[in-house]
Amino acid sequence: MAMKERIQQLAAEALRSVYDAEIDPASLTVQPTDPQHEGDLTVVLFPLLKLKLGSPDQIGASIGDALVNADMGVGSYRVLKGFLNLSISDTHWLSELERIVAEPASLRPNVGQGERVMVEFSSPNTNKPLHLGHLRNNFLGDSISRILA
Repeated sequence: MAMKERIQQLAAEALRSVYDAEIDPASLTVQPTDPQHEGDLTVVLFPLLKLKLGSPDQIGASIGDALVNADMGVGSYRVLKGFLNLSISDTHWLSELERIVAEPASLRPNVGQGERVMVEFSSPNTNKPLHLGHLRNNFLGDSISRILA
């Protein structure tokens, strides 16, 4: 299960246990955190206000506490104006990296299997001289073509 779905599930369970509110986990919006703010993923709290469970700060703190205590990779959280910004712990990122290294077959996409794939690269302008940027694109396109082959 992906991190987003795990956060949705645990947030719904936290709302159920703290507020006795039934909510569909898929209805919770989890998105990447805005680069201006600290965190990796953000839970949008505004849709939960219609349930009249409390202020966004209270709802966010209860969900954040549940996610940190669940020991599923959330290291810390911060509630900011209706958004719950979650920071994923370094140990979680390391364990994910170790899992990927242990299963290298999971890194191989099925792109192009059984079908034709067109890789478009480098189309130099005939009215201008070639420069280093054109060579870079030639090398990248050739490399991608060979990887897919």
